[in-house]
Amino acid sequence: MRPRRGPRSLRGGVIAIQIPPRDPGVGPSWRAGAGLFWAAAKTPVPVGGPKAHTFITTAEVNAATAKMRLVQLAEEIVSVLAADPQASVTVSLEINANFPGGVSDQVKRAVSENMTSLGGFKNTTWE
Repeated sequence: MRPRRGPRSLRGGVIAIQIPPRDPGVGPSWRAGAGLFWAAAKTPVPVGGPKAHTFITTAEVNAATAKMRLVQLAEEIVSVLAADPQASVTVSLEINANFPGGVSDQVKRAVSENMTSLGGFKNTTWE
């Protein structure tokens, strides 16, 4: 039986290439990978086009569960991105609060004082 040569498509769009064995006593081998494929010479060949250079996402977070959800996003998304030494990661937080009857002076004062003590806020507007 002759070994099949050339690419073969597997489920999920993964490509496998049959590499003829170096040693005649060894059977044919199939190697597949998602991303980089290493041939017998261990030379990486990109699969699936050019690499992405930027990641941007937005998420809506329920105010009632914001603390728990923001910690979860920081642990599971931001920390993975920041772990790459080549990555430059910034996180922006936008807060929108609407008060159909108007915001009370007490809430406005408390939020403004908390923002001052926390620092790092930009483009703050009360309308």
